[in-house]
Amino acid sequence: MWLSLLLASFALVSSPQPRPLTVHPVEVIASFRPVDQCGEMQPPEPIDSPHPMMRGQSVAKVDFILGYNGGVYSPFFLVSYNVNEQEVMRVVKTWKFHPMLCNGVPVDSEGQVTLIRQ
Repeated sequence: MWLSLLLASFALVSSPQPRPLTVHPVEVIASFRPVDQCGEMQPPEPIDSPHPMMRGQSVAKVDFILGYNGGVYSPFFLVSYNVNEQEVMRVVKTWKFHPMLCNGVPVDSEGQVTLIRQ
């Protein structure tokens, strides 16, 4: 019995270690528009917008409200292919922006972001 335990433990020690996950870049396409009509408009700028972990060929298209305070609200999927939706939503909700400016005043805007990994 001890010999089988020893052989089993040797097999565990000598088994190859898993290779680290290689993450390929994610292409991001973003568009924003003001919720209300606006004269002179300045688009929002990302402050902190990490990319979610995406593996293999995958696409996520997310629509959300970008608040006048720079936070992301009410995100929902327009398209989701081969992604962990919970992970994408968790990351999207952490994004921070300098908000859209309408005539120099921060305003709510509608954002749409497409994340593509080939």
